[in-house]
Amino acid sequence: MAMGAVLDPRYKMKLIEFCYSKIYPISQAREEIELVRFLLQELYNEYVANCSSSSMKLSDQSRASFFTESGSSDKMKSKTKEGLYVCKEDSDVDFNALDWWKSNTLKFRTLSNMARDILSIPITTVASESAFSAGGRVLDQYRSSLKPETVQALICTGDWLRSE
Repeated sequence: MAMGAVLDPRYKMKLIEFCYSKIYPISQAREEIELVRFLLQELYNEYVANCSSSSMKLSDQSRASFFTESGSSDKMKSKTKEGLYVCKEDSDVDFNALDWWKSNTLKFRTLSNMARDILSIPITTVASESAFSAGGRVLDQYRSSLKPETVQALICTGDWLRSE
């Protein structure tokens, strides 16, 4: 979730810094924020390593400025900072981060690929306890002697039928 939040150009690391400072004690919040930065940098490095085009690598000179609106490291502070994206009044509700990344692909080629992959992961609306409570709907006092394979077949069949 943190990576998705950072890739929203309206918030970047500001949202993570704000939320983590509310959730964790100060010292742990700093560690968690640095962990998010480290993991983002590692992910970015993987995308760069997997890209075969050197032009894509060169076009992302401003990638550090995107993530460091608050300026975390000395190396990144010297770069020009890309500010937070500010929506027009009352258009924040209709803002689509994927569309923003699509329109800024030439400026942030590698980051836009990361954003496309991360932000396109569907978020489930099913409560977690509901997702794991299928057993109660399959097994009851009359069907408690079913073999595990039969229970699995019932659950899979139900999923297939609902998906159609």
